[in-house]
Amino acid sequence: LERTEDALRKTQERFVTIFEASPIAIAISTLPDGRFLDVNDKYLELIGYSREEVIGHTSEELGMFANLEDRPKLVETISQQGFLRNTEGQFRNRSGEIRHALIFAKLIELGGQQGVLSVLQDITERKRADEELRRSEAHLAEVQRVGNIGSWVWNVATGECFWSREHFRIFGLDPDTFKPTKENTQRFIHPDDLPFVHASLETAIGENKDFEVDYRIIRPDDGSIR
Repeated sequence: LERTEDALRKTQERFVTIFEASPIAIAISTLPDGRFLDVNDKYLELIGYSREEVIGHTSEELGMFANLEDRPKLVETISQQGFLRNTEGQFRNRSGEIRHALIFAKLIELGGQQGVLSVLQDITERKRADEELRRSEAHLAEVQRVGNIGSWVWNVATGECFWSREHFRIFGLDPDTFKPTKENTQRFIHPDDLPFVHASLETAIGENKDFEVDYRIIRPDDGSIR
């Protein structure tokens, strides 16, 4: 019994150390009401409240959920599956700012009562970066469409090819069904121009320099020459 109690004490001490020192936001709350029993410093930093303002209160009382219908769904999932993984959600911190978080949660036993151990990873900046990238890609696609300009990338080491949507349109190919490679792309180049195009490309790769080449393509959709 003494060995068991000593092992339990050491386990609890390790958990407390990890809980308090973790750079990731962690909270322990009751289920189903969601009353906070404990939170670490990172969690407090994330939501902007003090420990006294959080402990004993619920996320609803603090107005943390940006979308009120999210909490019942999360509670239902945790209750049925016993865990929650890689679930994105939005929460509102004390200043009213909406933040995006990746939520991990697990059902735990708290003195005969069900509780939840929750881990929150703030992904707000990543979401903003993704949205900015999406807008940039949309703008680039629009500029290429208006200017009738296509772009392509060929990874010489792996052989992978990437085409812009306008590049597919210029060649008369469907981006959903055609996967460009160096080999299958060359068959659309006019046979009289192909040797010169191939030589120009090989020279550019071998000498590591820019190149400019004019050539004709034969579109597979209507056989027209561009």
